[in-house]
Amino acid sequence: MISLAAMAWLAAGHAAGAAENPDEAAAKAALIILSIDRLAQDCAASGALSPANGSRLKQWEQANGVPGFRPLLKTLQQNPELGGQIEQGVAIIIQAAHASGQGSCAAALTLANSNDGKLGLDALAAASAASPAPPTSPARAAMPTAPSRSTPPPASIRALASRIDSFGFDTRSKMGIGGFIALEVYPVVLMKDGRALTDIELLSQGAVGSEDWTRWRRASGRIEILKEGAWKALPFSRTYSTLPAGFRLDGRFQRLSGVGNVAVGGSQSVSAVQEYQFSRDGTVTNADSAGSTGSADATSVATFSRAAGRTGRYRIDGLVLTIDWNDGASESHIIVTDPTDPKSVIWLDGRSYTRKRG
Repeated sequence: MISLAAMAWLAAGHAAGAAENPDEAAAKAALIILSIDRLAQDCAASGALSPANGSRLKQWEQANGVPGFRPLLKTLQQNPELGGQIEQGVAIIIQAAHASGQGSCAAALTLANSNDGKLGLDALAAASAASPAPPTSPARAAMPTAPSRSTPPPASIRALASRIDSFGFDTRSKMGIGGFIALEVYPVVLMKDGRALTDIELLSQGAVGSEDWTRWRRASGRIEILKEGAWKALPFSRTYSTLPAGFRLDGRFQRLSGVGNVAVGGSQSVSAVQEYQFSRDGTVTNADSAGSTGSADATSVATFSRAAGRTGRYRIDGLVLTIDWNDGASESHIIVTDPTDPKSVIWLDGRSYTRKRG
Protein backbone atom coordinates (compact mmCIF):
# COMPACT_ATOMS: atom_id res chain seq x y z
CA MET A 1 0.00 0.00 0.00
CA ILE A 2 1.36 3.43 -0.94
CA SER A 3 1.26 5.93 1.93
CA LEU A 4 -0.46 9.29 1.61
CA ALA A 5 2.88 11.12 1.74
CA ALA A 6 4.31 8.86 -0.96
CA MET A 7 1.24 9.44 -3.12
CA ALA A 8 1.64 13.20 -2.69
CA TRP A 9 5.32 12.95 -3.62
CA LEU A 10 4.51 10.87 -6.70
CA ALA A 11 1.87 13.37 -7.78
CA ALA A 12 4.48 16.12 -7.50
CA GLY A 13 6.24 14.48 -10.42
CA HIS A 14 8.72 11.99 -8.95
CA ALA A 15 9.19 8.56 -10.45
CA ALA A 16 8.10 5.55 -8.44
CA GLY A 17 10.97 3.35 -7.34
CA ALA A 18 13.64 5.94 -8.14
CA ALA A 19 16.60 6.12 -5.76
CA GLU A 20 16.43 9.15 -3.48
CA ASN A 21 19.33 11.54 -3.06
CA PRO A 22 19.73 13.33 0.30
CA ASP A 23 17.98 16.47 -0.98
CA GLU A 24 14.90 14.52 -2.09
CA ALA A 25 14.79 12.51 1.14
CA ALA A 26 15.01 15.78 3.07
CA ALA A 27 12.24 17.26 0.93
CA LYS A 28 9.95 14.32 1.74
CA ALA A 29 10.62 14.90 5.43
CA ALA A 30 9.88 18.61 4.92
CA LEU A 31 6.58 17.57 3.32
CA ILE A 32 5.52 15.84 6.55
CA ILE A 33 6.78 18.57 8.89
CA LEU A 34 5.08 21.39 7.01
CA SER A 35 1.83 19.43 6.72
CA ILE A 36 1.77 18.85 10.48
CA ASP A 37 2.80 22.46 11.13
CA ARG A 38 -0.07 23.86 9.08
CA LEU A 39 -2.67 21.46 10.38
CA ALA A 40 -1.58 22.34 13.92
CA GLN A 41 -1.74 26.07 13.11
CA ASP A 42 -5.28 25.68 11.75
CA CYS A 43 -6.19 23.71 14.87
CA ALA A 44 -4.76 26.38 17.19
CA ALA A 45 -6.43 29.21 15.22
CA SER A 46 -9.80 27.54 15.71
CA GLY A 47 -9.20 27.34 19.48
CA ALA A 48 -9.46 23.54 19.44
CA LEU A 49 -5.83 22.64 20.24
CA SER A 50 -5.92 21.21 23.76
CA PRO A 51 -2.82 21.41 26.01
CA ALA A 52 -2.54 17.61 25.88
CA ASN A 53 -2.54 17.48 22.09
CA GLY A 54 -0.16 20.42 21.90
CA SER A 55 2.19 18.50 24.19
CA ARG A 56 1.92 15.38 22.00
CA LEU A 57 2.93 17.34 18.92
CA LYS A 58 5.90 18.88 20.78
CA GLN A 59 6.96 15.39 21.88
CA TRP A 60 6.76 14.21 18.27
CA GLU A 61 9.01 17.10 17.19
CA GLN A 62 11.63 16.32 19.84
CA ALA A 63 11.54 12.56 19.23
CA ASN A 64 12.11 13.04 15.51
CA GLY A 65 14.77 15.74 15.63
CA VAL A 66 12.55 18.37 14.00
CA PRO A 67 14.09 21.44 15.77
CA GLY A 68 17.55 20.62 14.43
CA PHE A 69 16.14 20.05 10.94
CA ARG A 70 14.34 23.39 10.61
CA PRO A 71 17.38 25.38 9.27
CA LEU A 72 17.62 22.84 6.43
CA LEU A 73 13.84 23.00 6.00
CA LYS A 74 14.06 26.76 5.42
CA THR A 75 16.76 26.22 2.78
CA LEU A 76 14.62 23.65 0.98
CA GLN A 77 11.63 26.01 0.94
CA GLN A 78 13.76 28.69 -0.71
CA ASN A 79 14.77 26.35 -3.52
CA PRO A 80 12.46 27.11 -6.51
CA GLU A 81 12.20 23.49 -7.70
CA LEU A 82 12.05 21.46 -4.49
CA GLY A 83 10.17 24.22 -2.65
CA GLY A 84 7.37 24.18 -5.23
CA GLN A 85 7.10 20.39 -5.10
CA ILE A 86 6.98 20.43 -1.30
CA GLU A 87 4.18 23.03 -1.28
CA GLN A 88 2.25 20.99 -3.82
CA GLY A 89 2.53 17.86 -1.70
CA VAL A 90 1.52 19.69 1.49
CA ALA A 91 -1.66 20.94 -0.21
CA ILE A 92 -2.49 17.40 -1.33
CA ILE A 93 -2.04 15.93 2.16
CA ILE A 94 -4.12 18.65 3.86
CA GLN A 95 -6.92 18.39 1.30
CA ALA A 96 -7.01 14.58 1.56
CA ALA A 97 -7.10 14.79 5.36
CA HIS A 98 -10.04 17.19 5.32
CA ALA A 99 -11.86 15.17 2.65
CA SER A 100 -11.60 12.09 4.87
CA GLY A 101 -13.70 13.92 7.47
CA GLN A 102 -10.89 14.65 9.93
CA GLY A 103 -10.53 18.06 11.50
CA SER A 104 -7.14 19.79 11.51
CA CYS A 105 -6.37 18.72 15.09
CA ALA A 106 -7.05 15.02 14.52
CA ALA A 107 -5.29 15.07 11.14
CA ALA A 108 -2.09 16.56 12.63
CA LEU A 109 -1.94 13.87 15.33
CA THR A 110 -2.79 11.07 12.88
CA LEU A 111 0.01 12.12 10.54
CA ALA A 112 2.50 12.47 13.40
CA ASN A 113 1.68 8.97 14.66
CA SER A 114 1.75 7.34 11.21
CA ASN A 115 4.69 5.59 9.57
CA ASP A 116 5.19 8.76 7.53
CA GLY A 117 5.75 10.62 10.80
CA LYS A 118 8.76 8.48 11.75
CA LEU A 119 11.31 10.74 10.15
CA GLY A 120 14.76 9.71 11.43
CA LEU A 121 15.99 13.23 10.81
CA ASP A 122 19.33 13.07 12.64
CA ALA A 123 20.93 10.82 10.03
CA LEU A 124 19.07 12.61 7.25
CA ALA A 125 20.33 16.03 8.35
CA ALA A 126 23.91 14.72 8.44
CA ALA A 127 23.58 13.27 4.96
CA SER A 128 22.08 16.47 3.59
CA ALA A 129 24.78 18.60 5.24
CA ALA A 130 27.41 16.56 3.39
CA SER A 131 25.76 17.16 0.02
CA PRO A 132 25.80 20.42 -1.94
CA ALA A 133 23.17 22.97 -0.92
CA PRO A 134 20.16 23.13 -3.22
CA PRO A 135 20.83 25.61 -6.05
CA THR A 136 19.14 28.99 -6.07
CA SER A 137 18.13 28.96 -9.71
CA PRO A 138 15.59 31.39 -11.18
CA ALA A 139 12.05 30.78 -9.99
CA ARG A 140 9.95 28.37 -12.02
CA ALA A 141 6.24 28.69 -12.63
CA ALA A 142 4.24 27.58 -9.61
CA MET A 143 2.71 24.13 -9.91
CA PRO A 144 -1.03 23.76 -9.35
CA THR A 145 -2.09 22.87 -5.83
CA ALA A 146 -5.19 21.45 -4.30
CA PRO A 147 -6.75 24.09 -2.02
CA SER A 148 -7.17 23.63 1.71
CA ARG A 149 -10.63 23.89 3.32
CA SER A 150 -9.21 25.86 6.28
CA THR A 151 -10.50 29.42 6.46
CA PRO A 152 -9.05 32.59 8.01
CA PRO A 153 -10.67 33.83 11.23
CA PRO A 154 -13.71 36.08 10.65
CA ALA A 155 -11.87 39.11 12.07
CA SER A 156 -9.19 38.93 9.37
CA ILE A 157 -11.81 38.49 6.65
CA ARG A 158 -13.72 41.56 7.84
CA ALA A 159 -10.47 43.54 8.09
CA LEU A 160 -9.69 42.66 4.47
CA ALA A 161 -13.24 43.54 3.37
CA SER A 162 -12.92 46.96 5.03
CA ARG A 163 -9.91 47.73 2.79
CA ILE A 164 -11.76 46.90 -0.44
CA ASP A 165 -13.33 49.83 -2.28
CA SER A 166 -15.21 47.68 -4.78
CA PHE A 167 -14.77 45.06 -7.45
CA GLY A 168 -15.31 45.17 -11.19
CA PHE A 169 -14.80 42.92 -14.18
CA ASP A 170 -12.26 42.83 -17.01
CA THR A 171 -11.74 40.55 -20.03
CA ARG A 172 -8.77 38.62 -21.39
CA SER A 173 -8.09 36.10 -24.13
CA LYS A 174 -7.93 32.46 -23.12
CA MET A 175 -7.32 29.21 -25.00
CA GLY A 176 -10.64 27.40 -25.26
CA ILE A 177 -11.81 23.93 -26.21
CA GLY A 178 -10.24 22.67 -29.42
CA GLY A 179 -7.62 25.40 -29.39
CA PHE A 180 -10.03 28.24 -30.17
CA ILE A 181 -9.40 31.60 -28.51
CA ALA A 182 -12.18 32.59 -26.12
CA LEU A 183 -12.85 35.80 -24.22
CA GLU A 184 -12.86 35.27 -20.45
CA VAL A 185 -14.51 37.65 -17.99
CA TYR A 186 -12.71 37.85 -14.63
CA PRO A 187 -13.01 40.01 -11.49
CA VAL A 188 -10.65 42.81 -10.48
CA VAL A 189 -10.40 43.82 -6.80
CA LEU A 190 -10.09 47.58 -6.27
CA MET A 191 -8.61 48.61 -2.93
CA LYS A 192 -9.29 51.89 -1.12
CA ASP A 193 -5.57 52.81 -1.22
CA GLY A 194 -5.57 52.89 -5.03
CA ARG A 195 -4.11 49.45 -5.62
CA ALA A 196 -5.78 46.87 -7.85
CA LEU A 197 -5.44 43.09 -7.81
CA THR A 198 -6.11 41.54 -11.22
CA ASP A 199 -5.44 37.95 -10.15
CA ILE A 200 -8.18 37.36 -7.58
CA GLU A 201 -6.84 33.85 -6.80
CA LEU A 202 -4.03 35.57 -4.89
CA LEU A 203 -6.53 36.68 -2.22
CA SER A 204 -6.51 33.09 -0.92
CA GLN A 205 -2.74 33.22 -0.39
CA GLY A 206 -2.84 35.89 2.31
CA ALA A 207 0.33 37.95 1.79
CA VAL A 208 0.49 39.27 -1.78
CA GLY A 209 3.77 40.64 -3.11
CA SER A 210 4.07 44.16 -4.50
CA GLU A 211 4.66 42.75 -8.00
CA ASP A 212 1.14 41.31 -7.98
CA TRP A 213 -0.53 44.71 -7.71
CA THR A 214 -1.22 47.51 -10.15
CA ARG A 215 -3.03 50.85 -9.77
CA TRP A 216 -6.57 51.98 -10.56
CA ARG A 217 -8.40 55.30 -10.83
CA ARG A 218 -11.75 56.83 -11.73
CA ALA A 219 -11.61 59.03 -14.81
CA SER A 220 -14.56 60.52 -16.75
CA GLY A 221 -17.00 58.14 -15.11
CA ARG A 222 -14.91 55.07 -15.94
CA ILE A 223 -12.62 52.77 -13.99
CA GLU A 224 -9.11 52.66 -15.42
CA ILE A 225 -6.38 50.12 -14.65
CA LEU A 226 -2.67 50.73 -15.16
CA LYS A 227 -1.52 48.06 -17.64
CA GLU A 228 2.02 47.97 -19.03
CA GLY A 229 2.54 51.62 -18.16
CA ALA A 230 -0.71 52.90 -19.71
CA TRP A 231 -4.16 53.59 -18.25
CA LYS A 232 -6.83 51.36 -19.82
CA ALA A 233 -10.56 51.48 -19.05
CA LEU A 234 -12.35 48.39 -17.83
CA PRO A 235 -14.82 47.17 -20.49
CA PHE A 236 -17.60 47.08 -17.87
CA SER A 237 -18.25 50.44 -16.24
CA ARG A 238 -20.21 49.16 -13.25
CA THR A 239 -18.46 48.19 -10.02
CA TYR A 240 -19.84 46.84 -6.74
CA SER A 241 -18.78 48.02 -3.30
CA THR A 242 -21.21 45.56 -1.71
CA LEU A 243 -23.62 42.91 -2.85
CA PRO A 244 -27.29 43.97 -2.66
CA ALA A 245 -29.04 43.78 0.71
CA GLY A 246 -30.79 40.45 1.12
CA PHE A 247 -28.74 38.90 -1.71
CA ARG A 248 -29.09 35.11 -1.90
CA LEU A 249 -27.34 32.34 -3.77
CA ASP A 250 -29.19 29.46 -5.35
CA GLY A 251 -27.55 26.29 -6.65
CA ARG A 252 -24.67 23.86 -6.30
CA PHE A 253 -21.26 25.50 -6.65
CA GLN A 254 -18.23 23.30 -7.09
CA ARG A 255 -14.47 23.75 -7.20
CA LEU A 256 -12.39 21.01 -8.83
CA SER A 257 -8.63 20.97 -8.41
CA GLY A 258 -5.91 18.43 -8.87
CA VAL A 259 -2.32 17.59 -9.58
CA GLY A 260 -0.50 14.78 -11.29
CA ASN A 261 1.68 13.74 -14.20
CA VAL A 262 -0.75 11.78 -16.42
CA ALA A 263 -0.64 14.49 -19.10
CA VAL A 264 3.09 13.90 -19.59
CA GLY A 265 2.93 10.12 -19.64
CA GLY A 266 2.91 9.42 -15.90
CA SER A 267 0.45 7.40 -13.87
CA GLN A 268 -0.14 9.50 -10.77
CA SER A 269 -3.01 11.91 -10.18
CA VAL A 270 -4.81 13.44 -7.22
CA SER A 271 -8.09 15.33 -7.52
CA ALA A 272 -10.19 17.15 -4.96
CA VAL A 273 -13.71 18.55 -5.09
CA GLN A 274 -15.09 21.23 -2.78
CA GLU A 275 -18.81 21.87 -3.03
CA TYR A 276 -21.43 24.16 -1.51
CA GLN A 277 -25.18 23.82 -2.10
CA PHE A 278 -26.89 27.17 -1.41
CA SER A 279 -30.66 27.72 -1.24
CA ARG A 280 -32.58 30.96 -1.41
CA ASP A 281 -34.08 30.29 2.02
CA GLY A 282 -30.63 30.77 3.59
CA THR A 283 -29.68 27.12 4.07
CA VAL A 284 -26.39 25.66 2.87
CA THR A 285 -24.79 22.21 2.76
CA ASN A 286 -21.28 21.21 1.83
CA ALA A 287 -19.63 18.03 0.58
CA ASP A 288 -15.89 17.55 -0.03
CA SER A 289 -14.29 14.57 -1.71
CA ALA A 290 -10.86 13.50 -2.93
CA GLY A 291 -9.50 10.71 -5.10
CA SER A 292 -6.11 9.54 -6.26
CA THR A 293 -4.49 6.99 -8.54
CA GLY A 294 -0.88 5.91 -8.61
CA SER A 295 1.48 3.06 -9.21
CA ALA A 296 4.81 1.92 -7.85
CA ASP A 297 6.63 -1.05 -9.41
CA ALA A 298 3.85 -3.58 -10.13
CA THR A 299 1.38 -2.16 -7.61
CA SER A 300 -1.47 0.16 -8.58
CA VAL A 301 -3.58 2.01 -6.04
CA ALA A 302 -6.79 4.00 -6.46
CA THR A 303 -8.42 5.76 -3.51
CA PHE A 304 -11.57 7.80 -2.97
CA SER A 305 -12.90 9.45 0.15
CA ARG A 306 -15.85 11.70 0.90
CA ALA A 307 -16.23 13.84 3.98
CA ALA A 308 -19.49 13.74 5.89
CA GLY A 309 -21.66 16.60 4.66
CA ARG A 310 -22.69 19.47 6.89
CA THR A 311 -25.78 21.65 6.98
CA GLY A 312 -26.07 25.22 8.18
CA ARG A 313 -27.28 28.70 7.40
CA TYR A 314 -25.56 31.49 5.51
CA ARG A 315 -25.83 35.25 5.26
CA ILE A 316 -24.14 37.86 3.07
CA ASP A 317 -23.22 41.22 4.57
CA GLY A 318 -21.55 43.56 2.10
CA LEU A 319 -18.73 41.44 0.65
CA VAL A 320 -18.58 38.90 3.49
CA LEU A 321 -20.26 35.49 3.32
CA THR A 322 -20.70 33.92 6.76
CA ILE A 323 -21.77 30.31 7.27
CA ASP A 324 -22.91 29.02 10.66
CA TRP A 325 -22.88 25.22 10.61
CA ASN A 326 -25.30 23.20 12.73
CA ASP A 327 -22.34 21.55 14.50
CA GLY A 328 -21.36 24.92 16.00
CA ALA A 329 -18.51 25.70 13.60
CA SER A 330 -18.55 28.78 11.39
CA GLU A 331 -16.57 30.17 8.48
CA SER A 332 -16.33 33.50 6.70
CA HIS A 333 -15.22 34.38 3.17
CA ILE A 334 -14.81 37.38 0.92
CA ILE A 335 -17.44 36.75 -1.77
CA VAL A 336 -17.30 38.18 -5.28
CA THR A 337 -19.91 37.51 -7.97
CA ASP A 338 -21.88 39.40 -10.55
CA PRO A 339 -25.17 40.07 -8.71
CA THR A 340 -26.96 40.34 -12.06
CA ASP A 341 -25.80 36.81 -12.99
CA PRO A 342 -25.05 34.85 -9.79
CA LYS A 343 -25.88 31.53 -11.44
CA SER A 344 -22.55 31.14 -13.23
CA VAL A 345 -19.62 31.48 -10.85
CA ILE A 346 -18.74 32.81 -7.41
CA TRP A 347 -15.33 33.55 -5.94
CA LEU A 348 -14.72 32.80 -2.24
CA ASP A 349 -11.49 34.34 -0.94
CA GLY A 350 -10.38 34.45 -4.57
CA ARG A 351 -11.11 30.79 -5.37
CA SER A 352 -13.65 30.21 -8.13
CA TYR A 353 -16.65 27.91 -7.69
CA THR A 354 -18.68 27.10 -10.80
CA ARG A 355 -22.41 26.46 -10.62
CA LYS A 356 -23.27 22.92 -11.64
CA ARG A 357 -26.47 21.99 -13.42
CA GLY A 358 -28.83 19.43 -11.94
